[in-house]
Amino acid sequence: MFNTQPNTSAYYVRRSCAFGELGYPTKTIEDCNKALSFDPTNAVAYFNKGKAHYEMNEFEYALASFTSALRINPDFSEAYNARGVVYASLDQDKLALNDFDIAIILEPSRWLTFRNRAQVYFRHERYENALRDMNYFIRFNKTAEAYIFRAQIFEKLKEPEKAIADLRRAAELRAQYP
Repeated sequence: MFNTQPNTSAYYVRRSCAFGELGYPTKTIEDCNKALSFDPTNAVAYFNKGKAHYEMNEFEYALASFTSALRINPDFSEAYNARGVVYASLDQDKLALNDFDIAIILEPSRWLTFRNRAQVYFRHERYENALRDMNYFIRFNKTAEAYIFRAQIFEKLKEPEKAIADLRRAAELRAQYP
C-alpha cells in the first residue's frame, strides 16, 4: 500500500514523478530533496532528481544524482542507462558505453538502452555494433526515427538497398502517423 500522506519520502517521490511528467524540473528537484530529507537512501528520489537536472542541462548535477542512486541500488538499470546518456552528452563515450553495457546486463529487455548504445557506436564508426543494437531496438520500437537511423548505419556499411528500404519504411510510418 502506498503512503499518500504528506511528510513522507514516498509521497514526495510520487509527486516528483508527476512534476517530471508535467515538465516541471525545478519542482521535481524540490520534491526529491524533500523525499531525501525523510529518507536519504531513496534511490528513486536521486534518479528522478538526476532526470530533472539532465532536462535542465545541468549535466554534472545529473551525474551526481544518478551516481548516488547507483551507490544505494547498484542493480538500478535505468540509472545506469540515464547516467550513460549524460556521459554521452558530455562526449565521455567510454564511460557511456560502460554504463550502457551494465544496464543491458542487468535488464536485457530494456530496448531503449540498445538505441542509446547504438548512437555512441555510430559516433565511433563501429557500425556493425550499432546495427546489431538498432536491429534489436527496432524489434520493439518500429518508429520512423528508428528506421532513419538504421538507414544511416546501412549507408555507412555500404548497403544502399537496405538503407533505401528503411527510408521507405520510415516514410510509410510517417504517412500513417503524421
